[in-house]
Amino acid sequence: MAFPGLGTAAHNPLVLKHLNLRSLTAQSLSSLTMYQNLMNICVSAGNLEAHYLRGMQEYFQNENMAAGLELLEIAAQGSYDNAIYLYGIIMLCRGDPDIRKPQLDSLGWRENKARSDACWQSIKTSLHGVMVKRGRNLTVPTGKMGSEQNDSTSFTQSSEPKLCANGCGFFGSPSNMDLCSKCYRDICAEEAQTAVAKAAVEKSFKPSPSPPPPTLFIAEPDVAKPEKEKAVATVLVVAEPSSATGEATVPEQNEPPSKPARPNRCLCCNKKVGILGFKCKCGSTFCGEHRYPERHDCSFDFKEAGRGEIAKANPVIKADKLQRF
Repeated sequence: MAFPGLGTAAHNPLVLKHLNLRSLTAQSLSSLTMYQNLMNICVSAGNLEAHYLRGMQEYFQNENMAAGLELLEIAAQGSYDNAIYLYGIIMLCRGDPDIRKPQLDSLGWRENKARSDACWQSIKTSLHGVMVKRGRNLTVPTGKMGSEQNDSTSFTQSSEPKLCANGCGFFGSPSNMDLCSKCYRDICAEEAQTAVAKAAVEKSFKPSPSPPPPTLFIAEPDVAKPEKEKAVATVLVVAEPSSATGEATVPEQNEPPSKPARPNRCLCCNKKVGILGFKCKCGSTFCGEHRYPERHDCSFDFKEAGRGEIAKANPVIKADKLQRF
């Protein structure tokens, strides 16, 4: 915790008249209770800055408007600039121009605008550490005074939210052309579709590029040529009509043989098995009940296959009966 006016209050003659705060300036305020006690001591001693800070705390944080305005009024009557400025703003927002005008006039903001702006910066710095509860609509101007009308100052207050211009019932936003977010998205989507359709229509009306002119070939006159060349020319002339008519022979491509359809039904009960069927070594597909050889007429000789596998896995090693030289 920190008290921004503690050092000033310690040397204030009005405070020194009642108590000595110099010993407290070197101490750290480690709790909110110590801060509140010190504020109460400074208020009771008549310190104007303490009245100003405590008034803001009562008005904005504790929502005790009467006590806050009373403390701010005491500080304003003591010619404390920040208190006069804030008190005048609150009176303006509360709709009491008769009380507001003398307080602001006593501040002298008309003669010295820099002084008024400095007060507003100090107020914003003081309000930075005050927690303002939600739900309070208190409009505070941004330090710039409005135009004078009828020898009185008018402050610009925040306008209430406007309804959507499309009439949907929701609130609109100036950044969305006074429309709600949904209506604004719909209008943007409609404009995008219109732009796409317009581009397609313009593209359809564009003339297509004209095809290139046909190339003419002039045949050379027949000249006495050898017999071999004439024969070749004759062959070429005979082949020309087929190419001119566009009936060019295309070599037939051998299409790959279609894969045989996999049987998906049991051979015994004709039950549909799909990919869950079991293929027996006899080549047929069966269901889970008829997949065993003894459950269907299996034509595969398992004994002979077993003997062959055993003989292949266990070769017989015999010595030659005759001695080889």
